[in-house]
Amino acid sequence: GLKVAVCDQMEDPSKTKGLVKREVVRVITPGMIIENELLDAKANNWVLCIARIASATGLASLDLSTSTFRLVQNEAIDTIIEEVRRIAPKEVLLNEADRDNPEISRLIASMGEVAVTDLPAAAFQVANARDLLLDQMGTVSLEGFGCEGLKAGVSAAGALLSYVRETQKQASEHISKIETYHLNDYLMVDDLSCRNLELFANTRSGSRQGALIEVLDKTMTAMGSRNLSQWLRYPLMDAEAIEARYDAIDEGLRASSLVARLRETLKAIADLERLRGKISMGHASP
Repeated sequence: GLKVAVCDQMEDPSKTKGLVKREVVRVITPGMIIENELLDAKANNWVLCIARIASATGLASLDLSTSTFRLVQNEAIDTIIEEVRRIAPKEVLLNEADRDNPEISRLIASMGEVAVTDLPAAAFQVANARDLLLDQMGTVSLEGFGCEGLKAGVSAAGALLSYVRETQKQASEHISKIETYHLNDYLMVDDLSCRNLELFANTRSGSRQGALIEVLDKTMTAMGSRNLSQWLRYPLMDAEAIEARYDAIDEGLRASSLVARLRETLKAIADLERLRGKISMGHASP
């Protein structure tokens, strides 16, 4: 729940008289962690930003370690509260101007123990947020990401990106796309049902052991495990997409020897998503 400022020497001590110049080169927060030893390989580490514009609420979530950047907007506050619980962020960013908003207060109360950071209102201005996103993505429009007209969503995403730049002291170039999704594309399994069904944690100790995800997860890589968890959190409702997934399963069952060889090959694959992030941000060793 704390923030840690990392400082480095910016001058060569052998060429400097007196105190060596130092600067803050990075601020580590619960949502800004990329070190593997501090992360669960099988789960995303989400930082979530919430923006309110008129009756709409925008949510932007980012896993800095994998560069997964998602955006959603909705007007029903109860639906938004359930989505925040489904994301289960490690850190939440809020507009300081919204602190007295009763619906935002309700949202915060629903999250339990989570680190909350207030950001200046200027970071949430739609024009500023949009310009920052365009600069990050290297595009002239957000149309290709499906969020050009989602003002609350764009506000949240831009404010989140400004927080990343402020804490990481760099552009974090591995963040290169936004996934815009719509809640009516997925079956909503509310938080209470999720816990009672023991989808991700057992009710006794809160661990994965004995939960549905542990029974289903036969993946060979950390990337596959995170993807499977995402599929389980967001059950499809589109019949065509469901059939396509069934067809893929059927193909795997019919080619068992090929699947066995593929699984052996995948054993040697490292966590490329998180490695890419560390390399991009200059935190990877040879």
